[in-house]
Amino acid sequence: MCYNVGNEGVISVSNLHKVSVAALVTNDAGKILLVNSPWRGWEYPGGLIEPGETFEEALHREVREESGVEIEITGFVGICKNVGLDIVNIDFTAKYAGGRLAT
Repeated sequence: MCYNVGNEGVISVSNLHKVSVAALVTNDAGKILLVNSPWRGWEYPGGLIEPGETFEEALHREVREESGVEIEITGFVGICKNVGLDIVNIDFTAKYAGGRLAT
């Protein structure tokens, strides 16, 4: 985030990026959890980080909201950016830890 002070002492904010998280979630049988987005089709669960959330908190919340399951984060995959939408995505691996699949 970049703060610029204008001639009148007003601070403007530029170069804002949205940040999201997503997880490749597997169970003990090696099956992968996918959610069906009405906009993008089948994909890993995830979404935007809310103000004040850590990456981990956001990932747990998003997976729970989108699928109904609880996860254990097991690793970091990488970071990529959707240049057109200015969204930086942070990807993780995780394993199923409980809950019941919901749509």
